[in-house]
Amino acid sequence: MKRQFQFITFVLMTVGSDVLAQLEIRACCGGLNIACQSFERVEDLFGVSCCGNEPYNTYSHLCCSGVVRERNRGGSYAELCCGTEVLRYDQTCCNGVVHNMINGDCCGQAVYSKLDKTYLCCNQTLARTITPSDVCCGSTVFDGGRTQICCGNQVSEKTNFDSCCEKNDKTLVPFKSSTHMCCNGAYQRSTMACCYLRINGTLVPSEYNPNNLCCKYPYERLTTKTPNQSCTD
Repeated sequence: MKRQFQFITFVLMTVGSDVLAQLEIRACCGGLNIACQSFERVEDLFGVSCCGNEPYNTYSHLCCSGVVRERNRGGSYAELCCGTEVLRYDQTCCNGVVHNMINGDCCGQAVYSKLDKTYLCCNQTLARTITPSDVCCGSTVFDGGRTQICCGNQVSEKTNFDSCCEKNDKTLVPFKSSTHMCCNGAYQRSTMACCYLRINGTLVPSEYNPNNLCCKYPYERLTTKTPNQSCTD
């Protein structure tokens, strides 16, 4: 944070009966003389500012998130900050982290090149690709649907699952359509059934066991089967 220095002070000194005026020029930051730097001439104040509680010269230094850094970095003159560090023209800043790559692309705090097809930026996470056809699935990659499936940002092999099921809370889970059904989750077809109940004017899928429960009009709730296993009253 930059603030202009707060005051220039004049100090009166006495020698015997004589009063001598001595000019003391100080740049102070933080108030109450917390951090001061003295100067011999007023001209020396040109470019002086505050970095937190520390005076510094803006021509020779940068204030980087409250830390004073030299602009001269081995023959290269820095004009920008990256977090608490200075940034040269041949570097890339990614969310406060300096990388020695010119004109790099950021993925979170990591750096890469979009021209390099061996990496993809997935949800601000750098993921290494396996094939050129790979695409993002959450924070990782998958083959785009050839042999894999992406459900709820998770990758599954199609030999295990071939479809996605959307639950009532809008999350997705994988399931195998030949053996399971989608009804607010994945359930085995052989043991469970699905009933769309009318709740607050909306049809909501609800799983149930047809051996002991009934799904019937007006579809407001599941009812228990009668002792003779009937769904009629």
